[in-house]
Amino acid sequence: MVTARTTLLAAFGLGLLAVTTSLLYERPAYESCAMDPNCATSTVFNYMSRFARDCNGDGSVTCDDYARIHYLGGNQCSVPIHNYAYYRIFRQCMSQANTQGTS
Repeated sequence: MVTARTTLLAAFGLGLLAVTTSLLYERPAYESCAMDPNCATSTVFNYMSRFARDCNGDGSVTCDDYARIHYLGGNQCSVPIHNYAYYRIFRQCMSQANTQGTS
């Protein structure tokens, strides 16, 4: 069942791992942070900063790497992702953004 609360919790795709990585270990703290845009933004920024790396081996840390970190987690971002629907949709979006950016 989708409620306003679950929609808020999903606003950033904020997983419990990201919050526990940020030293908030209790589920009430997770829910409170996920529902607070400032806390959620800070948590995602800190998580991505902590795990930023070249996941796809192309020599640069790009949006592709951040998408992998977001979906697979910071420690498993080099796992093959090409068969996941998430990644196919991400690549389509990036392709459209790149096309619009050159128009």
